[in-house]
Amino acid sequence: MLAGWWPWRDGASAASYSNQDKLVHAGMFAISGYFVVLGWVSRNIQAIPLYLGLLALGGCTEWLQGNIPGRGADNWDLVADAAGAAVGVTLGLCSLRRNPPG
Repeated sequence: MLAGWWPWRDGASAASYSNQDKLVHAGMFAISGYFVVLGWVSRNIQAIPLYLGLLALGGCTEWLQGNIPGRGADNWDLVADAAGAAVGVTLGLCSLRRNPPG
């Protein structure tokens, strides 16, 4: 997984995880979305701005990757980020409904 952050890629390693990185993106943003909701929605901050913030984070990381020599931005990574964030935010909201804070 750390190899995905290196500024270079060799052909063999890039081919070995060509679609697995989408699962990693979705998983990281699902976990982030879940904990962001637990951390801030309980303080009366709405979930929509938090979700949009996660989308902005995903967009920024893809933009940055597009500006790193040897790397490239991938719109499908952003789609995976958005899907993962939606799942995480939804699970976080469900968790808060079942166990409201204090």
